[in-house]
Amino acid sequence: KEKSHAFDHRLALDVLQRKCRHKGLSFSGPDDFLVPGKLAEAGVYWERDLQDQVPHLPEFREAVEDLRRLLREFLEG
Repeated sequence: KEKSHAFDHRLALDVLQRKCRHKGLSFSGPDDFLVPGKLAEAGVYWERDLQDQVPHLPEFREAVEDLRRLLREFLEG
C-alpha cells in the first residue's frame, strides 16, 4: 500500500497468471486468496507474533479488508 507507486501491476499480474497456469490453478477474485480457514489461522497469530515487530499494528480485520481491496484493484488491473 505504501509503495504502490513503485509496484508494476502488469508485470506482477503476468507473473501470477503464468504461475497459476503452470500449477494448474485458477482464480476468479480476491476471495480465492482469502480462504476463511486460513484467515482464521492467521488471525490467531496476528497480534501475538507481530505486535513487537510492527509499530502501530492494525487490527487483523482491518488488514484483511485492506488486503481484499488491494487484491481487487490488482486483479482488475
